[in-house]
Amino acid sequence: IGMSQEGIVISISGNLLFYPGNVGLKPDSSVLLGRIAQALHSMPNQVRVEGNTDNQAQPGMSNWTLSSLRAVSIVEFLQGNGVVSTRLQAEGLGQYKPVASNALPEGRAKNRHADIVVLYPST
Repeated sequence: IGMSQEGIVISISGNLLFYPGNVGLKPDSSVLLGRIAQALHSMPNQVRVEGNTDNQAQPGMSNWTLSSLRAVSIVEFLQGNGVVSTRLQAEGLGQYKPVASNALPEGRAKNRHADIVVLYPST
């Protein structure tokens, strides 16, 4: 959990949420995402879910598509667990906002993540 200029950022490893190359949530992810949904339910803030990938190509799917569909999967889970849909946004960032170098497997693993951004209220 961290902060950005836009809001509070909850960053979750893609390995906790998804099987490699897949857009459906792992069954075990529901515990963590359920707790996040419960906390978000009582907040009035807008929430943006950002999907991120490494720079490795996926068979049959671009990184844009993979990151976007993963963000949508999380948004749909949050919506199904009480977060009002008008407060939710999904954004796929593909490989274009890396947090680590894609040169090594460890860096690529860090780049495969989702960020749930609880946006600060607009002024």
